[in-house]
Amino acid sequence: HYTRVSTLPPTANCNDDVVVGAPLTVTDGLNPPVVSTSSVAVTNVATVLNPLTVTAPTIIVAQSVTVGGVFTDVGTNDTHVSSVDWGDMTSSPATVTEVSGSGSVSATHAYLTPGVKLISVDVNDNDGGIATRTISVLVHAPPIANAGGPYVRDEGSTLALGAPASHPHGDPLSIPGPAGSVGGPGARCACT
Repeated sequence: HYTRVSTLPPTANCNDDVVVGAPLTVTDGLNPPVVSTSSVAVTNVATVLNPLTVTAPTIIVAQSVTVGGVFTDVGTNDTHVSSVDWGDMTSSPATVTEVSGSGSVSATHAYLTPGVKLISVDVNDNDGGIATRTISVLVHAPPIANAGGPYVRDEGSTLALGAPASHPHGDPLSIPGPAGSVGGPGARCACT
C-alpha cells in the first residue's frame, strides 16, 4: 500500500499579455512520462502614472509651462504613447522616454488666455491600457490700467487721474511712479 504523495508546483511569469500553451511533463523514473497540457492567458495590466509635476503652478499669459510624469508598467515588453489635454481646448503629444516598459513623459505649452487650467495627461500602452492624471496651473492675467486723459492742469496743482487700476485676480497693485515726463529741463511730477 503506497500513501506518499509528491507534488510539483510549476510557475509561469510573462512580460506581456499573451495566450500560450503550457505543457507539463512529469516522470517518476519508473513509469512512462505523463503529459498534461493547458493554456495560460496573461492579461494586460494598465500602466501606473505617478502624480504630475509642472515647472510652475502659476504663470503669466504667453509663458510656457512644462508638465511631466513618471510611469511604471509590469509589462516590461509594453511600449507607450502619451498625450496632453491642456485645458484650453488644445492638446498635443507628449515626449515618452522609456526602458523596459517604464519611463517618463513631458510636454510644454504656452497659454494665450488667463484662468485656472486643468491639464490632463494620458499614458497608453500598446495593449490598450490607459493611465490618466491631472494637475492645475493658474495662468495669471495682467493688471488693468487706464489713466484716462489727456489732461490739462496748471503747474503746481494736483491732478486726479480719471480711471483707477484694477487686477482681475484681486492682487494688490502699486504705482511705481511716472513712466516719464515731457517738459523743460528739471520738470518733475510726483505720482502717488
